[in-house]
Amino acid sequence: MRVAVFVFVGGAVYNIIIAGKGIAVGDSLIEEKGKDYTGKGKELSGEVGNLLLAKRVVIAKKGDFSDYREISVDDGVPNGYMITDIVIDDDIKAEIEKAQVVIWFGNIGISDAEVNGAHPFAKGTEDFKKTVSKNAYVIVGGGDSITASEGLANSVISTGGGAAIALYTTGTLDALEALKGNKDYFN
Repeated sequence: MRVAVFVFVGGAVYNIIIAGKGIAVGDSLIEEKGKDYTGKGKELSGEVGNLLLAKRVVIAKKGDFSDYREISVDDGVPNGYMITDIVIDDDIKAEIEKAQVVIWFGNIGISDAEVNGAHPFAKGTEDFKKTVSKNAYVIVGGGDSITASEGLANSVISTGGGAAIALYTTGTLDALEALKGNKDYFN
């Protein structure tokens, strides 16, 4: 049974998958707490055959977001720069428009970054939201996604983004398993 027709990613997950494909990501986020996830990105890019990846990205100079521009991801991100948003092209829009169910966790870019009173890295998130069909059933997880998805019809919200991702990817939650293990106590 095919669970997802396609998987469209942005944010740090996009960076990790691109790095896993051997494309330079400059100073983009690909690690957390000292753990580099490039190997996981390589694994995902090989295992997930229905990945829908943006071909163009917006990069900004680390520490000076006023120095930003759009590039082809295949050209690689130079050192000192980081991916701050992705560009949703017509091919990606066509796939998103067809989706009957959308599971949305996390913003596409660094949407809350402000440069000269504007939010130049929110365009990917805004384009994604505008493209989702008004008839699609949308599951939204996590605080930033909840804010960005405001006004979407047919949506259900989960404030626990990480927990919801764990539930979708593993089929359970540690807290549920603990409750099951103590069911006699709760009877």
